Amino acid sequence: MPSVKKNAESSNTGIADLFCYTAAMPTQTPAIALQREIKRFLKRVAVQFAEFLKHKIGVKYPPSSRIGEYPRKRTGSLQASAGYKMGSSGSSILIGIIRDIRLNGKKAAPTRYGAILEYHMLRKLTMDAWEEFWPTIDHRLNVNLGAGLTKTLIVNRLTKSYGAKEEFFEIEGLDEFLEERPSMYAREMV
Repeated sequence: MPSVKKNAESSNTGIADLFCYTAAMPTQTPAIALQREIKRFLKRVAVQFAEFLKHKIGVKYPPSSRIGEYPRKRTGSLQASAGYKMGSSGSSILIGIIRDIRLNGKKAAPTRYGAILEYHMLRKLTMDAWEEFWPTIDHRLNVNLGAGLTKTLIVNRLTKSYGAKEEFFEIEGLDEFLEERPSMYAREMV
C-alpha cells in the first residue's frame, strides 16, 4: 500500500504538522486487471480444451469409429493437430483442430479431414467435445486489484446452439465491478 508522508513546519508557530496520506488504491486500474484476467482465463480454457480434445481422439484403432463416436487414432495426425491459437489482441482464441501436422506420411490435411469426419461422416469432434468440456471447468475470473483486493466474476456462456462457429460469453458482476472506485483517506497526526 503506497503512502506519502510530508513534514511541514510552520514559520509562524514553529509547530510541525505531520500529514500522512495513505492511498488504499489498487496497484492497477480495474479495467487493466480485468483485461489481464480475461486473457489468463482464455488461455487456461484453451490449454485445458486442447488436452481434453486430444484425450477424446486418442483412443487407438481398431476398431473404426462409428457415427456419434470420436474418431479413433490411426496415424496420430488429427490428435497432434488439436490445439489453440491466441488472437493478436489476446482477447480472442481459436481452438480445435487448427494445425496441419501430418504424421506417418498422412496425405490429407488434418484440418480438412477433421471437418469431413465431423460434418459429413457425423463423428464427434470439436463441437461435441466443447459441449462436454464447458460444464467441467471453473468459470470464475479472480481479478487481483492489488493491495489485498480481489474481485470474483463469473463467465457465463451465451451461445448454446450446436454447430456454432463462434461462442459468446457474458461476465456476471461486471457492472458492479467497474463502478467500484478505490478509496483515499487522509489522517492528521500531531
